[in-house]
This record gives sequence, C-alpha cells and structure tokens, in this order.
Amino acid sequence: MKRLPILAKMFLVLFCFSIVLSAANAGSVIDEVLMIPKVEFPAVIDGEVEAEWDFPPVCMYVYSTNNTPSVPAGGALDLSAWYKVAWNDDGIFFFGHVTDDSVVVHSDPTTAQHVTDSWEIFLDGENDKASSYDSNDIQFRWAYDLAEEIGHGTLVDEEVAWLEVDDGYDFEVFIPATQLADSHYITLADDKLIGWETQVNDIEVEGTRQNQVKWWEADDASWSTPALFGTAKLKADDETILEIPKIEFDATIDGELGSDYVDVEGKNVPNVGMYVYSTNNTPSAADGGGADLSASYYAAWNDNGVFLFGRTVDDVAVVHSDPTTAQHVTDSWEVFFDGENDKAASYDSNDVQFRWAYDLAEEIGQGTLVDEEVAWVETGKGYDFEVFIPATQLADSHYIYLADEKEIGWEVQVNDIEEEGTRQNQIKWWEADDASWSTPALFGTAILTQTTSDVLPPPGIAEETANIALAAPAVISAGATVSYNIAARSSVSLELVNVAGQVVKVLVDGVVKSAGKHKADIDADGLANGVYLVTLDACGTVTAAKTLVIK
Repeated sequence: MKRLPILAKMFLVLFCFSIVLSAANAGSVIDEVLMIPKVEFPAVIDGEVEAEWDFPPVCMYVYSTNNTPSVPAGGALDLSAWYKVAWNDDGIFFFGHVTDDSVVVHSDPTTAQHVTDSWEIFLDGENDKASSYDSNDIQFRWAYDLAEEIGHGTLVDEEVAWLEVDDGYDFEVFIPATQLADSHYITLADDKLIGWETQVNDIEVEGTRQNQVKWWEADDASWSTPALFGTAKLKADDETILEIPKIEFDATIDGELGSDYVDVEGKNVPNVGMYVYSTNNTPSAADGGGADLSASYYAAWNDNGVFLFGRTVDDVAVVHSDPTTAQHVTDSWEVFFDGENDKAASYDSNDVQFRWAYDLAEEIGQGTLVDEEVAWVETGKGYDFEVFIPATQLADSHYIYLADEKEIGWEVQVNDIEEEGTRQNQIKWWEADDASWSTPALFGTAILTQTTSDVLPPPGIAEETANIALAAPAVISAGATVSYNIAARSSVSLELVNVAGQVVKVLVDGVVKSAGKHKADIDADGLANGVYLVTLDACGTVTAAKTLVIK
C-alpha cells in the first residue's frame, strides 16, 4: 500500500510535464571490485554529507536469504540504504543513509546486537576469501544513536554520528588506521585489495530482526565467513584515468542523446560528471551555488574521430554579441587535448584548446576544424551540446592521433555568463585551476579504450544521467519489448501499472541484474485499452515510462 501514492504522483508528473523520473545512485565498480577513493579531507563526523563527500553513493540492494522483507511489511520500501566510503592514511571514512519507517533500538543493544537497528562493516585485510575468520578479518557493528562500536569494542579515537531525517536516519563513522593496524592487522595502502561488506539491520519489534540489507552477498553468514565478502580496492588519489570507450558507430550529431551512445554490445557509454569549479569562478550562494551551473558529458571515439555529448543545467543561456572576440565570457563548452599526455608547463604542437559558443555551428577558439559537426538544443533546464571532432583534423592540424589504449591529456570545461561581459561561473571535469588554457600539466588523463566499459568515471553534479534508463513502446497492441539500462549491479523490479496505481503485470520480480542493457517482454493479453506506466525500480530509484495499450 505504500507504493500507491508514489505511483499516483508519477502519473501526475508524466501527464503534466511528460518527463521520465531518473537519478544517479550507483558506485564505481570495475570488474566487480568497488573502488574506494583516497581523499584529502578528514570529514567532519556529524551525520551530514558535506561537500567533501562529492563522489558516488553505493547502493545496498541485496537482502539476506534469512531476512527478506515480506510484501505486507512494506518490502524493499520498508528498508533501503546507500553509502559512501573513502580512505586516506588516517583511516576509513563512511557515510550511510537508511530509509526506514521506524527506528527501534533494543533496550540493551550490547547484549542483543543483531536485533537492534544498526550498521555493520566487514573487513578482510588480505582479501583471501577464507571460510572462517583469521586475525585480519573483522565485523564492526554500531547500534543506532550509540557513540561507540559494540561488536568488538576495540576501537579507540573512532568518531560516530547519527542524524534522524524525514525518511529514516543517516550514519557517519571514522575508523582510525592505527586501530585497524594495531588490533586487527589491517593496513591501508594505495592499490590494496581488501575484503569488504556492509550491512544494515532493521527491527520493528524489540527482540526480532525483520529486515536485513547488504551490499554484496545475500547469505546471512558474513559474520562467520569472509569468503562471502565482496572485494574493494583502496584507489590511489593520483591514478584516476578516465576511460573513453571506442564505439562501432558514428553518432548522429543532433543535440539529442537518444540511443546514440550505446554500442553494438548494448553497453552504455558512461556519463561523466563535471564537479570542479575554477578557483577564479566559484559560484556564490547568492548566485545559486552549484545549482546555478552543473553539467555532465558523454565522450566516445572511433577511427573517424571523437564524439562528445554535453548536458548543461543553467538558469539562463547568454551569448556575447561578438563571441569570437569575447570567447571566454560567453556561454560555451571547451575541450582540451594533449596528444602525448606529457603534462608540460606550456602548450606545444599537440596541445590544443577548442571552444564552442552556445548556438554557433563552428569552433571559435582555433578555427582549424574542417568537417566538424556541432548541434545545440535548448532544454527545460538549460541546454544540450553535441560535437564530432574529425580524427583527420586532429592529426593534420594538431598532431593528435587516435589509437587503441592510447593515453591522452584531457579536460572539459563549461563557461557560464549571466550578463554580457562577465563570466560568473566556470565548471570543469578535472582541475580547479583556471590556467588550463596555458598549462597542459593541469589536464587530467584519459585512455582511449578498445571496448566500452561498464564503469562509471568520476562523479559529479548532473541533473540527469544515463545511470538508469528505461524505454517502453509508445503503443502496445499485442506483444512488445521493454528495454532498460542500469549502470551498476542491482536488484531490479519491472512492472506494468494502470492509472489507478495497481500493478497489473510483473515483468521482472526483484532479480539481481548485472550492469548494462537488458530487455523484458510485455504481453497485452488480458489488458484493457488505455494508458499504463512501465515502472523500473533499481537500486532504490523508481523510473517510469508511459505506454498506451490499443488492441
């Protein structure tokens, strides 16, 4: 019954505004290894997500085989969670959010630990997937609203915070590296693989654990079996390389995302967030902060050239009356290349900065491109930009050659003006310094991969992403196919819902699917003519598409 108001609201939104609900809610996983980023902060442990947590949340979607929530109890809506995790030489930082209709703590949680609302973190210092715990395997548990770990009580100088929110609660913890090393023989180091699992316990009535949600494995025996943990990598902070996938098509340059950025294997080209504001152009709170300008992009390549689709969220698009002479103070997109990625202090023959001003069909920075293709489309939230840069022009004019597995210097930037003559905001992919126009050493690094990747590159502020996508047929007369895409391994439910909010057909029933594109058949048998919604529930995010049954 909890789902009906949600579905009713979704119908209202679809009919009134004709939009599809979607959100980014996935962590970066490469070959089923969770990448835990190395960070420069320590975070303030206060139960709130500050700016330093600007990297992807990781979904928890696996329910223990012994504690699967029943439908009468609310199913997955009764308990869901996501988390963010980072590390540095000081220790591990963890932030978790729990959606829960009620928070119940046992009157004596230290003696009834697993039947109290709580978070758990499991670590295997050597990731050896053993059948039983050894000296560097550990299970930590924190009970709601308690300031100390209750599972082992070995942590000193840990920091814990809980915060009640409208739909449940937030949890934040710092685990000191010295305590991990001294008490559990777990050391933190660049590129180290560790066993990793995290779990949320939920009770509705004291003394009984109704629900349990985990990140990796449905088996309830993680408390005794490290072989059931997933694997994480402590990623060095200086090794972030963006994968630009090779594709088998030439995208249609029309400013429409559509299905262009899906290759023949059905894998989506990743959506890349732009989240770094230039030190000289950080939006002020009065200007709307990050909400005043955000962007993301898709980049791909093949032997013909480089393809880029950019999505800009901007309250107003302003172009200078003469953008060719006032280039950096016009709403524009910029792409920087260093053909050899040599991180030089100044530009040489294979370094170049391209700039395209809003609504102009040609590059205005260098003017050297021939046969380029450019498209702009105004949207309800800003504008979309798409460009094709021919490989021949990159080679002939800038000595930049495209090849499998080649590393290049790479940066992308968006300029935003609110009134002619002044650039208020500037957002970039990689580096906050405003001197990329003169210093290739400030570019990030990209690799031209041979095949598309299931892995999401660095996160960012983006109003919409392709992390979760759903395509339903406009009209169903007999049978049809629904296509959907998820960017991370997730439990998936796909349903057909009528205008009353009732589920009339279940197409996929809570099955764990791998990242990528999937299909499901839909049969109109037994359905009355009319409007329906196809709803996709993946990783706690509900996405919907409208369809019409006419027989």
